[in-house]
Amino acid sequence: MNDQLMKQMLLVNEIMRIALLVNNLSEHDIFTKYSGHVNVFECRIYENGWSKNADSTKEFEARLNSDDGGLSMLTTTINYLKELYMNIDITQLTQEGAECFV
Repeated sequence: MNDQLMKQMLLVNEIMRIALLVNNLSEHDIFTKYSGHVNVFECRIYENGWSKNADSTKEFEARLNSDDGGLSMLTTTINYLKELYMNIDITQLTQEGAECFV
């Protein structure tokens, strides 16, 4: 396994981890998709929730076979998701015993 593939896997795992937290701790909905036939990882964010026919608030597309292996776009995605997570009002959640993980 080459170094670039290992970095891609770590970054995609981090995106998935934060997406699960945000989806479960807020009203935001995050959709992720990997298309193996074109080697593209996508992340669509619906701030304040998904609804039928709604446009996503933000979209990221990392082409994992590009020159940098999509690493810069994966990192940009993580940074956006972390910011979204940090803006979640966790006051009530911590009172209910939820933990902060990011």
